[in-house]
Amino acid sequence: MEIKPVAIVTGASQGIGQATALRLARDFLALVLVARCKENLEKTASDVKSAGAEVMVCALDLREPQAGRRDSRISDPRTLWQDRRLAQHCGCGATN
Repeated sequence: MEIKPVAIVTGASQGIGQATALRLARDFLALVLVARCKENLEKTASDVKSAGAEVMVCALDLREPQAGRRDSRISDPRTLWQDRRLAQHCGCGATN
C-alpha cells in the first residue's frame, strides 16, 4: 500500500484556511478539507484538485464536540491516508 502524505485543513472554506489549503496542495499529495459550509468547501476542493492534489471534503461543524466522530472517514484512521499533518484554521465567528 502506498503511503500518501496528507494535510488535514480545518476552516478550509474561506479566508486563511482556504488560502492554506491552496498552498498545501502544492506540497501534499492529498488534503482533507473540513469546514461548515459544504458549498464553499466544494469550491476550495475544485481549486485543490486543479493544483494536482487529491481531496476529501468533510462538511462538519467542529464546534460540536462529537462532530469528527460522526464522519467515519475521519474517525476511522484506516480510511485516511497514513502520513497526516494538521493545519487548523477553524474559528468561531459571529453567527446568526
